[in-house]
Amino acid sequence: MTDAEAALSEVLAWVRDVTPSSPALGPITGIRDSELKQLARLGALLRARVDGAIPTSLVAALTPDSEIDTQDDVLAAFDALIAEDAVVHLADLYAAIVSPAKRRPLGTFFTPREYAQAIVDGFASRHQAPSVIVDVGAGVGIFSEIARSKWPNACIQAIDVNPLTLGLQAVAASETTQSNVQLILADYRCWLDSNQPTTPTLYLGNPPYTRWQLLDSEVRVDLLKAANGLVGARANLSTLFLAMTLAKLRAADSLAMIIPAGWMRADYGQQLRRRLRALTLRQISLRLADSWRFHEAIVDAVLVEVGPESSVVQPIEVSDWSGSERLSL
Repeated sequence: MTDAEAALSEVLAWVRDVTPSSPALGPITGIRDSELKQLARLGALLRARVDGAIPTSLVAALTPDSEIDTQDDVLAAFDALIAEDAVVHLADLYAAIVSPAKRRPLGTFFTPREYAQAIVDGFASRHQAPSVIVDVGAGVGIFSEIARSKWPNACIQAIDVNPLTLGLQAVAASETTQSNVQLILADYRCWLDSNQPTTPTLYLGNPPYTRWQLLDSEVRVDLLKAANGLVGARANLSTLFLAMTLAKLRAADSLAMIIPAGWMRADYGQQLRRRLRALTLRQISLRLADSWRFHEAIVDAVLVEVGPESSVVQPIEVSDWSGSERLSL
């Protein structure tokens, strides 16, 4: 057992040591009471390491209905866990607490570092550095971490509706001296409607993968409205996020999102495909990945990259993930 594995085991044992009377966090979509008690203990560890350095709304969301005393030996194990690779080990910690079935309503599945790095490097090789980067459904912050390294002068806005994963990102970010990441606890649809940046912006990341059937009926209506007719009913949340972002994209903006590939052939994606074909002044790349693994989830995925507008007609390029098979349209 490695030091990180031993630390993870110790932290998990303490987090799982709950009773019926243990403090709990407020409701989180898809999470049961017993898991909310465990997440309250995880929240106590997060607040012990970042309290005062994160938004007050996030502190409030991580604070349970009564006090939890954190033990020095558990805090020491938590520190050891994040010392080696904070983003990866904190993702493992959350995944060990909340089962895949419970993470599906919020679409919380984590992107491996090598894939996120390839997405950022690919965009950087084709386009100029953005002024603002919006990490869509930021999770524990793998895209924020890589973007911060690639574009140190950019302002990074990490947006997520899940306070626990955003709190985990706050802990991971505390390991670096760079402070150009702004943590935003918000529903992305609502944020995009009223907080769009005014400078060249890259919308980046792995939006939450939640099936249409798992979305509340009222939420579905709002999401379809935000997508501005670009997708129809039965679209998963990732595709809805892509559509609503594309609908808001200004001439200087761009996006790079890895999402399930179903929209490329489904009826609900017909208008989205049509919109992409109509963006003739933008360089568009569709990079296909079969059996893409997001921790426990395996899906056929596609990286959708849409560049800023130019003055000349640009191609649509379709390729496999390795780039060995490529078609320019």
